[in-house]
Amino acid sequence: MRFLHRPKRETSTTYRRPLTVAAPSAWSETLEALYPPACWLCADGLESGWFCSNHSLPQGAPAPCCRVCALELPTGLRGGSTCGPCRREPPAWEQLVSLGDYHRERGLRAGILALKHGGRRDLCLPLGRALARRLEECVHVSGVDLFVPVPLHPLRHLQRGHDQALGLARSVAAVLDRPVRRSLRRLRPTPAQGTACSESLWAALLGRGRRGHSRAANVSGAFALEEREARHVTGRRVWLVDDVVTSGHTVRECSVLLKRAGADSVGVLCLARASLSGHA
Repeated sequence: MRFLHRPKRETSTTYRRPLTVAAPSAWSETLEALYPPACWLCADGLESGWFCSNHSLPQGAPAPCCRVCALELPTGLRGGSTCGPCRREPPAWEQLVSLGDYHRERGLRAGILALKHGGRRDLCLPLGRALARRLEECVHVSGVDLFVPVPLHPLRHLQRGHDQALGLARSVAAVLDRPVRRSLRRLRPTPAQGTACSESLWAALLGRGRRGHSRAANVSGAFALEEREARHVTGRRVWLVDDVVTSGHTVRECSVLLKRAGADSVGVLCLARASLSGHA
């Protein structure tokens, strides 16, 4: 809405400037006095940023890791090289980018656990922004056309109350000004990759435990491309978004579907990379 004023009052612009410039600053100072900046995880006081020193996110490039799978490289290989397993049997995606190692980065792990199992959907904002910065460090933005979240089964969504991969994808996309497409859907519930199936609900739904079944078989056929989504994927450089990649079989299944739909390339963007020896 435009405010009307008399043309002859030359000082009106100068008079209004405090209302449009100084007032917001004063208001923000008042808010900071009433609500001092605090860590998004533990509420400890902050001078700047999102998290305190105990829950800080990894800064800069992680330890030397494979450009394709993001697992740690053997001593002597430079970061960004391709590891032996990826050279012998290339994954279905071209590159995996993460903030850091799930087991080594305590603050990152705490944020992921709160996001996934603590109902803290608000953490999608700071974690997604950090993930966007990390992607910009590794890939030119022109090489990113759209983001596709790894889909969550409706029963898991009901259990957690939100879809963390979708929330992260939207947060990253807002920073980089790229679209988000829910191009995939999960056909059946699966236990979390890299963990024991300790949740009796999921064991009952699947009719079995994890023993005797490989991780690959666990997610085989568990995903499908949404109808009429192929046209949005064809010829595009797609980035899958998830919270943690452990075995890699989930993102492999999703990458294969996107490639079959005509995607020019598929990258994987996740908060953390975890080895099979731990839990995520």
